[in-house]
Amino acid sequence: MKRYMAYLTMAAILGFGLLGQSAQAEEGTAQATGLSTHGRSAIFQDGDFVGHRFTAEFELLINGIFGHGYCADLYTPIEGDTLYTADIFFAEATSPWCEIAHLLKYNQALDDDSGSAIQLAIWKLLYAPNLETTSDNAAIDEFATALALESLGQCPLMCGAQGAFDIEITLLDASTAQAVITLTQDGNPVAGQEVMLQTSQGVFISPSDAQGVTDDAGQIVALIDLNAAPTLTLPGVSDSDELTVSAFSDGFPLLRILIDGAQDLVAYDVGTGCELSASETFKDEPVGYGDPRTIGFWKHQTKSNLSGKGKVHVPASTLTSWLPLESFGAVANSLEDLHAILWLKKAKMKQRAQQQCMATRLNIEYGELFLNSYVDTDRDGQPDSLVSEALDAASDAFYSGDPETAKTICDNINNL
Repeated sequence: MKRYMAYLTMAAILGFGLLGQSAQAEEGTAQATGLSTHGRSAIFQDGDFVGHRFTAEFELLINGIFGHGYCADLYTPIEGDTLYTADIFFAEATSPWCEIAHLLKYNQALDDDSGSAIQLAIWKLLYAPNLETTSDNAAIDEFATALALESLGQCPLMCGAQGAFDIEITLLDASTAQAVITLTQDGNPVAGQEVMLQTSQGVFISPSDAQGVTDDAGQIVALIDLNAAPTLTLPGVSDSDELTVSAFSDGFPLLRILIDGAQDLVAYDVGTGCELSASETFKDEPVGYGDPRTIGFWKHQTKSNLSGKGKVHVPASTLTSWLPLESFGAVANSLEDLHAILWLKKAKMKQRAQQQCMATRLNIEYGELFLNSYVDTDRDGQPDSLVSEALDAASDAFYSGDPETAKTICDNINNL
């Protein structure tokens, strides 16, 4: 069997175990058995000639498990087909391992040129903040620089990190729930991570395919239509008043492999990978309420903010952050719209219903009411329905030709 000398740094990610597994090294074995792509270049560091190096993807055996990897060390050789003792552990979620994980997650060695470019990009990320590790092959060097630049500052969810999902569920109205899913690792937000979602009730409005990508804050904001037929039944969830949202994401299995305490390779597809998952359950239980304000209060707030006269309790920036709001077809897209709806003179009963129920929605936005607040809607001194149920009853009355009942329901809530 042909033997070869390769300059490798054993920094590999093995794909087994659980996310957040200990980063402590475990002793194992590593062997470079061949090349899956071929390339060799003259390498320069800071303009100085380092030597000719293999720029290729290697075939590896890590603890007897087959996989692929790349060099991370420009200077220390490793002999092919030799079985080495190695310290093996998941790479930490810090630079440059984050960037190398991103590079290997989204790029494959499809041919000799791409394999060479990936190898050179890894060296650029490891050795040079200014990417001054270069090759005598100008095309490969340009390709590698582009790959390295794409990965700078990126950090996918990694098997060696302490990953965590935080899921906050809010009932927006009687038929819509919002779930804010936040993904972190080692306490830092994970941006650009693919996440699969599941709900025990209804279907996702967005993301419509129940698959999203975290934003720069590590978040996905999902909306759920509770009236639609459920997409699945989660084990142990049978109460229709409960909504369980689950999130799943795969961590990237980057292992670092230190051969005899000196060598360092990167491997990325050894084993089975890791998954992070979490669930949160929201139960629509009745709660209390604060101090709902009358329609007069809200009329005064719109007028004071627009005219600059009078006491402002709720600033314009807060009011406009709640918009748009809708009440039986009356839509407020601006503070001026809201003022016009609330201050309409000689309002007929339909318009009075729109005004009172608009005030109720403002009280909800203000935090003085919740959709699951248990309230008295008929002024008999006894709570009789949830706010969400009361608004549904008001809507039914309004659209069935009884706007006075709709107005009365919202007026009573506003005067609690």
